[in-house]
Order: sequence, then structure tokens, then C-alpha cells
Amino acid sequence: MPESLQQKFAELLADYQRLRERPDPAVADRLKGNAQLLQGMLSTLDLKAQDLAKEGAAREKALEAIEKQVQLEPAVELQQFLTQVSTALIQAQKELNEESLAYAEGLDARIPASYFAIPSLKAEMRLGFSEVSAKGVNVIFFNRQEQKQRYGESVVTFELVSAPPPPGQETLRAAPQFLLVGDERRQFLGRLRSAAAARAETAIDEKVYGPTEDLAVVVRHVRPVGKERRFLALWPGRPLGAAENWSEFRVLAVEEQRGELSLNLDGCVRIPTIGELTAQTADKWLELVRSLGNVWLDIVVAVNRWLATPGALMALPLVAGGAEGARLLELMRKAAAEKKPVPAEYGFPAHYQNLEGLAVVFRFHQPLPSQPQRYLVLWPSSSEPNGPLEQWEGFGGFCVRVAGNELTLDRSIFTASRAPAAEYAGIPPGKVLEKWKAEKPTSLFNLIDNIGDVLMNVVLLVREWV
Repeated sequence: MPESLQQKFAELLADYQRLRERPDPAVADRLKGNAQLLQGMLSTLDLKAQDLAKEGAAREKALEAIEKQVQLEPAVELQQFLTQVSTALIQAQKELNEESLAYAEGLDARIPASYFAIPSLKAEMRLGFSEVSAKGVNVIFFNRQEQKQRYGESVVTFELVSAPPPPGQETLRAAPQFLLVGDERRQFLGRLRSAAAARAETAIDEKVYGPTEDLAVVVRHVRPVGKERRFLALWPGRPLGAAENWSEFRVLAVEEQRGELSLNLDGCVRIPTIGELTAQTADKWLELVRSLGNVWLDIVVAVNRWLATPGALMALPLVAGGAEGARLLELMRKAAAEKKPVPAEYGFPAHYQNLEGLAVVFRFHQPLPSQPQRYLVLWPSSSEPNGPLEQWEGFGGFCVRVAGNELTLDRSIFTASRAPAAEYAGIPPGKVLEKWKAEKPTSLFNLIDNIGDVLMNVVLLVREWV
């Protein structure tokens, strides 16, 4: 690898300065070696200098000969250096966060989990300066005319320290780790476009999805399995000028290995336009409902994994957990017993209580304290207590309003739906779905749209908070 001209010249000057202060045979030998090396570099420059002023092949050969011996190092500005060190610290902490989560996940339940952080980082930059004066022509390296040169060096040392935001600064709360936000999200969507374009069934139609890119939500599973990272992109589509909130909806399941994105086709789902959906069979509608239920399940799993991490609820209050979440579920059970807003065939609340610990409660932004608080609940159900999550038997998408101890189902979530307004989007057990397919397939048709509305509201919730 070619030596750096600037580096060798700086070493030569530094060694000369040391020899002026006191004799040192080792430093003298190093000075001699650097002087000979620089002499060879300068000889090449001397021989090829005239060719550098020419055009064509002679210039290219001269550059090639010089660059075999000389490497020029671009100067680094102080601002750039500070930015690079800060970025390196943030990236290192992100990687340490993932290792901390993997460590905590593998601990015995009797051992308290620990969370690791980089408290600070010290950095140092040396700034060199020189002043050259000469009689005659400008001095480039060395010349034989009378020359006076002064060389000095200054050191800038600084320390980056991680610190929590000031008390009461809600706007400085971090976004939940299960979401990609900001530049990370934008870059991911750009990479996702390229990965999706490899297959016709997953390609992103820019006329439909380009106008709604700002709405696209990327859910991240915060605990990678081995070297693989998983994501779920929720992307509503709406051409420019369309009246509805969404005209079609894409869900893309993404995996990342060694920096490369690939699509898991089993997890990729598209809710088509009304025209396309109408032309499909009831069998297709049933298949789509089940696939969309698995999308809800993926969101529930991602959020619950995040909730299990240290300090999760210190992030933006998008998710209601702890006592608030438990109180809401209790109010829902109470409403079910008194008003029976959900048909008995859905198994609510008995089957839902079997997986109550996995229910995810999203909190809508509340503009005024006097207004009822709105929530969106994704709640899987099973006829078996603590049954396998992947074998869910039903799924509820509830939008509710809470004022004091009064809870009511909220129809407004579906007012912009392409289908008739519903009380909630509930996926009943499989035997009920099969009955619908045989006796009233339009119920499947309407349910697909209501599930799409729930996904749209997840998107709008994230947009409100983040």
C-alpha cells in the first residue's frame, strides 16, 4: 500500500524536533529512513511533473506511477471529526442495546437482568500548523533556497457523555424501539423498494404508494434471532386525489441478514382495491382474513417483546401498559358482561382471557384532558388457557373510549371504511368463518375492510405520536 506523503513528512519533522532537544540513535535512524523514503517520493514527482501538465495517456501514466508511491490523505475538518466520533458512539450503543437484550433474554429467571450502556467516550484530535517563508519562488516541499519554517501542533480533547433528557421534557422521549423512525426509516423504505421490486407480486406501485410514503410504518422485532433481524412494513396505498383514507394496503414481512433485505412471502399480504376484492371468491376472502390475523399477531409479538425490555414504557406513550392497560381490559370485560356488545359466538371474553397477558393497548393522542381517552386494542384469543400463540383461534381489534369508569365501543374508527361501519373488527373462530363463507360471504368481505381500517389506525396512531 502506498505510503502517505503527509504522514511521512510529519514524522520526519517530529523526529527532527526530538533530535534538536536531545540525541537519540533510534530516532536518528528513523529520520534517515523517512528522509530516504521521501527522497524517492520526491524524485518520482520530479520526473513526472512535466507529464502531469499534459493531456491523455502521458498524464494517466504519470499519475499511475506517482500513486504507486504516494498516497494523499485528505484533511479532516474539526466539525467532521466531531460528527464522526458522535455517530460512532451512537451506532456502538445501538449494537450494545441488541446484545443487552439478547443477554437478558437468555438469563435464568432467578437472575436479575442487566442493561449495558456506554457512559462516555473520550476523543483526541491533533491539529498541525506551519508557516513558511522563502525568497524566490513558492516553496512546495524542500528547495535549495534560503527557507525558514515554523511548525507547531495543538491537541483538542473532548468527551461525549450520555445523559437522560431534562425532567418534564416529553418531546425528548425516544420513540419505541419496535418502530423505525426518522432517517433510519427513510433509508429502510428505500432499500425495501429495491428488495420488493425483485418479484411482481411484491413490487411497490409508486402511483399508489408513493403519495403515502410518509404514512408507512415499519415495525421492528427488537430481539433478533441469531444474526437475522425481522421487520413488518405497514404501507397504506392511495393514489393522488383519492377520497378514502386508503384504497389498498400492503403488508411486507422483511428479514435482514448481513445487511441484505429479503421478503418473507408467507408474511406478505395485500388488501386489494374494492374492484379487485369484489371479483374474488369467498375462499380467497377467507384466506385473506386469516393472513391479516397473522399480521395482527406479528404486531402483537413485536410490541410484547419490546415491552419486556428494560425501561420500555419510558418511550413515547404510544402503548398503554402496566396498571393503565390492565384497567382498560378489566373495563372491557365488565362491558362485555353488562352490555354484551360482542356476539357470543366470538368467545368474548372467556376465550380472550386465556391470552389476556398478550393483548396490546395502543393509546390515541388526547388533545384535551376533558375529552374521553381513546384506545385501540389488539387482543388474540384461544379456547385453551395459555395456548400456543401461533394457533390463535380468534382476534379482536377494538377501538374504545373511556371516560372515568365508563367504556364504550367507538364506531368512528370505521367511518372512512370502504365497507359498512362496524362496532369493531373481530376475527371470530375458524368454525364461524367457515359458516360465513358458506352462508353469508359478504361478512368476510366487510371484515377484510374493517381489519384494513384497524391497520390504518395503527398507522395514524404512530404518525400522531412520532
